[in-house]
Amino acid sequence: SVALLFFLFKKKKNLQL
Repeated sequence: SVALLFFLFKKKKNLQL
């Protein structure tokens, strides 16, 4: 699912921030 991938990416970006 694209939404799931986007969520994971956002989570990873949030973690980096």
